[in-house]
Amino acid sequence: MNNASLAKANIKKYGLKILAVCFWLLLWELLSRWKGNEIFLASPKAAFGALLELSRSLDFWQTILFSSLRIILGFVLALSAGIVLAIGSYQSILIRELIAPIMS
Repeated sequence: MNNASLAKANIKKYGLKILAVCFWLLLWELLSRWKGNEIFLASPKAAFGALLELSRSLDFWQTILFSSLRIILGFVLALSAGIVLAIGSYQSILIRELIAPIMS
């Protein structure tokens, strides 16, 4: 594949993604204007402005950090429980039968 065709493929690939994002942002903006109530549905401009303002605050980043840590901890606990139950159900028919309804 030469450089020109590779560039065309990249433009097509990323161009479609950009168009999809623009579509959803436009839909969000139109719905916000149609509703006419910033409390019910804020516009994209208002939402990104508020996000930018919040990002200047240390509390915002602490909240992001603590939320991320809780998400990671939940994932690790779920993964650990899954491994333990998988090993247990492989070795014991009782455990396998106990968790079968949950797996279904």
